[in-house]
Amino acid sequence: MQLTSFSDFAFRTLVYLAIQGEKNASTSEMADALCASRHHLTKVVQELNRMGLVISHRGASGGVTLSRDPKTINLGEIFDHLEAQKPLVECFNPVDNTCPILPVCRLKGILREAQQAFRNTLDRYTLADLLKNPEELRFYLG
Repeated sequence: MQLTSFSDFAFRTLVYLAIQGEKNASTSEMADALCASRHHLTKVVQELNRMGLVISHRGASGGVTLSRDPKTINLGEIFDHLEAQKPLVECFNPVDNTCPILPVCRLKGILREAQQAFRNTLDRYTLADLLKNPEELRFYLG
């Protein structure tokens, strides 16, 4: 399995905001700390805002903060929202599937099982679980 860079930066953004506490973080500041393009991170933040995970504050002292306690932000739910619409393999999408062996292929079931195991693992964790080493995170994130 491979996360899209969008999802990867969404998780990184949430970690960054969590270690900031209630301090507003600008998109530029986060982009620098997370080694991301400002344009890409702006889209990530907009999606996290739509999901209700962050709050955007306008104005000169504006920025972004988490909207909820990290203990209530489930990693599996984030993954589902950001990645669930993207099929792991072509045969998971009946509209675009062109695989000629689909009716007899055993790989599809194995991949579906692996994908579910991946999702089940993410379900067991929250953003708070990623914050067990806040001082080290602060050191690497500036």
